[in-house]
Amino acid sequence: MRERVKIVDKPWGREIWYAHTERYAGKVLEVKAGEALSLQYHQKKEETLFFRKGRGVLTLGEEKLRIEPGLAVTVPPGVPHRIEAEEDLEILEVSSPELEDVVRLEDRYGRAPSPTPPPAEGAEVPRGVFREYDLRGVYGREITEGLGQRLGWALAEFYRERGEDRVVVGWDNRTSSPRLAQALALGLTQGGCDVLLIGQVPTPVLYWAQVYYGLAPGVMVTASHNPQEENGFKIALGPGQTLYGEALKELYERTLKAKPLGPLGRVERADPLPAYVEMLAGRVRLARPLKVAVDCGNGTTSRAVRLLLKRMGLEGVELYCWDDPSFPHHHPDPAVPKNLQDLVQAVRATGAEVGLAFDGDGDRLGVVDDQGEILFGDRLIVLFLREILPRYPKAKVPVEVKCSDLVVEEARRLGGEPFFHRTGHSYLKATLKATGAPFAGEMSGHFFFADRYYGFDDAFYAALRLLEILSQKGPLSRLLKGLPRYPSTPEVRVPCPEERKPLAMEEIRAHFGGRYPLVEVDGVRVEFPEGWGLVRSSNTQPVLVLRAEGRTEEALGRIKAELEEALRRVGLEVQWPA
Repeated sequence: MRERVKIVDKPWGREIWYAHTERYAGKVLEVKAGEALSLQYHQKKEETLFFRKGRGVLTLGEEKLRIEPGLAVTVPPGVPHRIEAEEDLEILEVSSPELEDVVRLEDRYGRAPSPTPPPAEGAEVPRGVFREYDLRGVYGREITEGLGQRLGWALAEFYRERGEDRVVVGWDNRTSSPRLAQALALGLTQGGCDVLLIGQVPTPVLYWAQVYYGLAPGVMVTASHNPQEENGFKIALGPGQTLYGEALKELYERTLKAKPLGPLGRVERADPLPAYVEMLAGRVRLARPLKVAVDCGNGTTSRAVRLLLKRMGLEGVELYCWDDPSFPHHHPDPAVPKNLQDLVQAVRATGAEVGLAFDGDGDRLGVVDDQGEILFGDRLIVLFLREILPRYPKAKVPVEVKCSDLVVEEARRLGGEPFFHRTGHSYLKATLKATGAPFAGEMSGHFFFADRYYGFDDAFYAALRLLEILSQKGPLSRLLKGLPRYPSTPEVRVPCPEERKPLAMEEIRAHFGGRYPLVEVDGVRVEFPEGWGLVRSSNTQPVLVLRAEGRTEEALGRIKAELEEALRRVGLEVQWPA
């Protein structure tokens, strides 16, 4: 049924509604010169825009189109778009009839990002999603827009108590991430903070944006490499200085009680990625061009990788370097060897000098050498220590408990002072800052460069530092050729419900205590006469993480058997990879 014409004044001009039926809705947009519509997307609605008069710019996803009379564009659901008028515009819009599904990502007119998220009053705040380093859970059941909005209220209070009222927010490429970011931004603005939305970016880009824009508070909406149905929030105060441990426990309590305190903040938008790429290019020097195979795993890193390959003059062999949050080829987790098999084959088939694999949000790096061999994180740590430590006599060297004895031995040989350290990117970043250590790394592929960089985990920068070494010193397989090879396992994850973890770890500790020396900075690292074995509780997944190393294959077999027996006593079975 046809409705009569309705005219609605807007800050940028006016809308003239001429039709709204069960099949379609139609209106004319009149946008005044110099004005712009909000950057927004629709959850369900598809719309066709026909530009009848005027000139300007249409942002459509990552593209920018020149607006000229006669331009016609169809905007699918979920695609961010904005219209900027250089001259007075007249636009005919015909769309499906849903009218209240707009999600506004920023607004130059000072309104809240969007009124569409469900009210946060009464939204559930599950204790279990507040993990050791971040918030993480299943989207729609544990991580919701209501929780995001309440979290925004709590963070606005937290940041303003510390004299900060501007927050930079980014998100990964998961389908739910723009909605969660918008709900978070709504809560932050209702709590009195201004928000700078930087769009879909890898996590290190958010960390660097804190530096670039001079903003200490930052929030990244991401679940990293976790399954596609999950999502979460990484929360920072200072570039890359993510909250963890007790701070997140306190944030949980604050979120339970949070209220919107105002006054209403503003939302702005920026794209720091081009400047980030230029910054990286200025921090490394490649002595020669390189051929590099890259696997993005369909994660958030694809756009950044393409820009970096071009800017650095690299010959790229690209695998899965396009967005697909269903992760159809493999999970973007380079710590799992099976996820690197396509990259191994690509290196061998193309003659690439190295293979680089990025995790889902770009803060972890996996590497395959020129012979197609997967390099675990500890061997890469040794390579970086050889390049860095000679410039830092007697430097502190945090060694993650999952790392090989090779790291300890090499750090001492180079004049460093190694000490065992608990797993966790947040803890290691804090330790680098507190001790002045120039570098640290983790088996999982987090690498932290305070040498020539900011000290936060940035897989792109780590990759470029590796390429810098290769361009100057030759093949990666040759650089590590003289390094001993102690037989070891990869990280093995044993499913264990969260509620069973504390008792299981206590019983494993008791099983080995008194028989062997234990390192207990994180879980239990058992120092056997011919190697070591580690059992620790994962802070991000319902699993126990195991790793073992022996001086010989026979010693490794004995250590694995001892670990198997300890876990069997607590009702858990270990499946060692073949």
